[in-house]
This record gives sequence, C-alpha cells and structure tokens, in this order.
Amino acid sequence: MEKITRTGIYGIVLDEDKIFLVIQNRGPFKGLFDLPGGGLDFGESVEEALHREFLEETATDFLSMHPFLNVTVCTQVPASKSKEGYLFFQIGLIYKVEGLLARDSVGELTARWVRLDSLSEKELAPLAWMAIQKIPQI
Repeated sequence: MEKITRTGIYGIVLDEDKIFLVIQNRGPFKGLFDLPGGGLDFGESVEEALHREFLEETATDFLSMHPFLNVTVCTQVPASKSKEGYLFFQIGLIYKVEGLLARDSVGELTARWVRLDSLSEKELAPLAWMAIQKIPQI
C-alpha cells in the first residue's frame, strides 16, 4: 500500500462559540468540514502559505496568526474507481488566526461559520477533528 506524507499549514478562526470551516470538494475528505489551509509551496514561509491558502480557499485574508498546535494523523484512505487505496500521514501546523478580512472574490471552497458544539467526528476531516478537540471550552 502506498504511503503519502503531507505537511500542511492550517488556521483556526473562532468567533465566540463558532469556528470558520471549509467543505472539501475533492480528495479523500470530500464533503467533510476542514480547517482552511493546505500545503507549503517550495520556498514559501509558513505565513505566506497560510495567507495564500485562505485567499484561495475562502477569499478571505487575516491580520495575524499565532502558533496553536501541531497535530499528526494517519488515515487509511480506501480505494476508489480511479485510485488505489493508500495510507495518508498528515502533519498539521495549526495557527490561531485573528482579524478575518473578506475580499472581493469567490474562494475555491465553500466556507461557513459552524457552532463548535454542533460538530461530530464523522462530519470533519481527521486532522480538523483532532485540532478542534484541543480548543479550550468556550
């Protein structure tokens, strides 16, 4: 079975009892809520990558980011019609993001505010679920 490792940068944006999430539209977590973010491009800083990912995915930017948590998750992704199954090891560098700024464009993914107490593990990508469990109770 193929093994894939990915290091990604993700942001947690909170507003009282809500969290800002995206809905994945492809890949192993299609249809699930996830944290905005993704992989580093060659030569990018962590800050550049997270700003780029927020703009691409949600058409928003932010004023500041602060280290929150590092999470690792290994998921066995089942085979599909077009791809063999594989083990997906994610290393997530999670940042608390503040000062969300809307832009005049549309993001690649659907983004929405979701009540933290309404989320269940089956609705979230595994890395997002692990990170959300570490948010102090509001």
